[in-house]
Amino acid sequence: MSKNVGKITLIFSIFAVTQCAVLLAMISYSQFEIINPPEFSTVFSVRRMIGALLFGPFVETFIFQFIVIESTIYLCALSNKITIKVSNTLAISFSFIVFSAAHYFFNGTYNLIVAGIPGGLALGYIYMNFRKYRKSEAFFCTWIFHAVTNLYIDGMFYFYYKLLVG
Repeated sequence: MSKNVGKITLIFSIFAVTQCAVLLAMISYSQFEIINPPEFSTVFSVRRMIGALLFGPFVETFIFQFIVIESTIYLCALSNKITIKVSNTLAISFSFIVFSAAHYFFNGTYNLIVAGIPGGLALGYIYMNFRKYRKSEAFFCTWIFHAVTNLYIDGMFYFYYKLLVG
């Protein structure tokens, strides 16, 4: 029981650190957007919300955590010289690098700092933490965490948009 409580505490700590980074980045980013804010309908739409909350996290979890981590672990298992601990560390590292690179290439430096780096580490760790139970549980928990994080980020953007633009 205490092991699970410790892991849940660690996961929520990662979430809290990620969200603090998001909040600080949004505050600094909003200073640039006050001059020429985008239209509300371009920032928040039903299509964007469905994509950001359901489809996007599902696809990203499938590619960046499931495929990358499982492939890395499989390839490491083919070599008798790589320990499980090194294999798991490599899997999280590759997942983190690919996730961060995708967020940088598709959305730029701001998204790399806010979502790519903290999100890649958190999601890779969450997947690996729940993987020992079942791969499907690891996928589901990682996907839900990603969707909730996107909901929080979009909610904060909505709050700051309304606060700054009116």
